[in-house]
Amino acid sequence: MADSEDKTRWKQEGRTAAKHQVLTEYLGAWIPILGQLDWVHDLVLIDGFAGPGRHTGGEPGSPLLMLEAFIEHRAKQRFDVEAHFFFIEKDLRRVESLRRELDAQGVPPDGVTVEVIPGDYAQEFSPVVEAARERWPDCPIFAFIDPFGADPHQELTADLLSLPRCEALTFVPIGYFADLFVAPGMQRTLGQVFGDKVFERGAGLEPTARRELLVEMTEERLRGSCKWVRAIELVPAGPQGRHHYLFFGTNNPTGLARMKSAMWKLDPVGGVSFRDSTQPGQGVMFEDEPEFGPLLAALKVRFGDSIFTVEEAEDFTLFDTPYLHDSQLKSKVLAPAERAGELEPIDPPAGRKKNTYKKGTGIRLRFIEPPPSNESLF
Repeated sequence: MADSEDKTRWKQEGRTAAKHQVLTEYLGAWIPILGQLDWVHDLVLIDGFAGPGRHTGGEPGSPLLMLEAFIEHRAKQRFDVEAHFFFIEKDLRRVESLRRELDAQGVPPDGVTVEVIPGDYAQEFSPVVEAARERWPDCPIFAFIDPFGADPHQELTADLLSLPRCEALTFVPIGYFADLFVAPGMQRTLGQVFGDKVFERGAGLEPTARRELLVEMTEERLRGSCKWVRAIELVPAGPQGRHHYLFFGTNNPTGLARMKSAMWKLDPVGGVSFRDSTQPGQGVMFEDEPEFGPLLAALKVRFGDSIFTVEEAEDFTLFDTPYLHDSQLKSKVLAPAERAGELEPIDPPAGRKKNTYKKGTGIRLRFIEPPPSNESLF
C-alpha cells in the first residue's frame, strides 16, 4: 500500500513548512554559537515526534532538516564538537520509513551519531534527556516537539509541556483546541495538556479570548521548567485559518537571543506569517520593516523619568519584548529618540559621539516626558 494511502507519510502544508523554517533558522544560529565554545564537546538534538523522514511530495521532514543543519553548516569546519541525534517515533511504519531515509543519506560523518527510538514520546523523551545528561554532563540539548503531523486528533498528555533541562521548540495547536473547546471528547485532552483549571477559566469566552487564554496557560506550564518562554504565532493568510503556535523555552539567555534573531529573519511561507504573541493581544509581526514605536513606548513605561544604563535597556529588550537587544535597540530606537529630543544622556563620558551607546562606557540615559501609563505593551 502506498505511503499516501496508509498515512505513513502526509502532504506538507503551509503550516508544516512554516514550522520547519523556524526550526532550521534557529538551528542555523544555535549550532555555531555552541559548537565553537571551548567547554562544549557534545551537542544533543532530539525530535520527539520524528515522523517518516519525508512528506509525500519528497520534502524532508524535521529529522533530515536537523541533520542537515549540522552537517551542512557553513561554519562546520570550526566546530570541535560531536552531535548526537535522537529521533523518537511510535508508529512502526514511520520508524521503518525514517530508517530507510537515513540509510539513503549514507553513513553519518565523523562526529555525528544517530539513533531512531521506536516508542511513545511521553515514555521515551525524559529518559533520553536524562541518559544524555549522564553520558555527556552539561551538554547543550535542543528538542523539537511537534506532535501534530498526520494525526491531529491523537491524544496528548501533560508531558508535552513538562520539559527537563533543555531548550525546546514545541508546537501546540491552540487554534484547534480553542475552536473545539466544548466538543465531545475534548475534555480529557484539554485537561491533560492545560490542567483542570482550563475549564473554569475558559468557560463562556469567545474563541479569540479563549485562544489567548490557552496561550497564557501554555506559557505558565512551560515556565515550570523554562525560565524564558516566547510564543510564536503562525498567522494564516485567510480569516478562516486557525492560529496555531510554536513555543520556545530556554534557561539560557544566549538561546533566547538567538531564537529572537532567527525569528526576525523569517519570510512568510505557504500562506503563513509569523508574530510574537507572548502577550496575547499585543503581538509584534516579524517583518522586513518593523514598527519600533512599541519598543520605544515600552522602554518609556519601564524606566519612566528615572536614569538607566544601556545595559539595563538591553536586558529589558531581550527578556521582556520581542525586539532585538543588539541590532535594533540602539540604532532603531535609542538613537532616533535622542535625535528627536525624547532621550538625553546624563553626564556622558568624555569623547562620546552623539547617538552612540557603547557598552562598558558607563553611559546613563533618561527619557523626557515619559507616558503616564504603567500598562505593559507586550
